[in-house]
Amino acid sequence: MNTDKWFDYCGDFIEGTARVKLCEQWNVMKIDTSMLLTDWVDYCEWFAQGLCRVKDKGKWNYITHQGEYLSKTWFDWVGHFNHGHSRVMLDGKWNYMDPKGNLLSKKWVNYLSEFNGQFAEAIIDGKVFYMDKEGCLHSHG
Repeated sequence: MNTDKWFDYCGDFIEGTARVKLCEQWNVMKIDTSMLLTDWVDYCEWFAQGLCRVKDKGKWNYITHQGEYLSKTWFDWVGHFNHGHSRVMLDGKWNYMDPKGNLLSKKWVNYLSEFNGQFAEAIIDGKVFYMDKEGCLHSHG
């Protein structure tokens, strides 16, 4: 993609980068005006807490300030990091990911809320559980 022309959109610089759009594709521009990603993607957001959400071909991931993808897996959806974790969805199931790309739990669940204090509500086959920040599930009641 030729970047020798004006962008269709250029956001504010946040954490030393600005998201840019050209011909319906997105990238992240560094202060030296070089592009962070080798390949342009369908959508990207701004950096927050050292990571940037990106979407390409209908799937979501995060990139680091080095332009590396956080996970080898591309997810159906990824959330914003909150209290050190982000919700991720794959094949209709939910889990949490940490900023290093590690999944919090070995168990994928049908629904997972945001953390409220030390616990997040998890639903598995219609039953309510609580997941702690170690990824352990605790029965409700």
